[in-house]
Amino acid sequence: MKIRDIAWVLLLSISIVLGLDMLTNSIDTKKYAWDFVYYIAMAKDGFKAQSLASPFAYRYLTPLIVNGITKTSDLSIENGFLVIAYLGAILQLTGIFFFTNWLTKSRKGAWLAMLVTAFSLFNVKFLVFDIYRPDHLAYALILLQTYFAF
Repeated sequence: MKIRDIAWVLLLSISIVLGLDMLTNSIDTKKYAWDFVYYIAMAKDGFKAQSLASPFAYRYLTPLIVNGITKTSDLSIENGFLVIAYLGAILQLTGIFFFTNWLTKSRKGAWLAMLVTAFSLFNVKFLVFDIYRPDHLAYALILLQTYFAF
């Protein structure tokens, strides 16, 4: 695959993620209290904020990455989660394209798989709605593990 092709896939992935984010509202963390309360607390305070709440107990990698990002940069907690959300969505879409292209040897099929994933509800749109979810990097990592399994 040529560098130009890779650049097109990345550009389209970035454009889709940014476009979906512009068309998607954000979760109101003041009005609602979901699991993100635990993830934000861990991103702020690290393991000192650890709770025995079930979803929090096993999903600490993303909040700890955000903790590291905010400690080493001038980004806020919210922007740290947003960086992870964008990175995860872009990696997921480009990964879907490359994996499908590799598996099927069909560029059209790879574009179609990428677009279907991009416009499904939970793969990108929900993750830019609730940027505090710890699942952003999981989809890309599962895809990579699937590639290695083949």
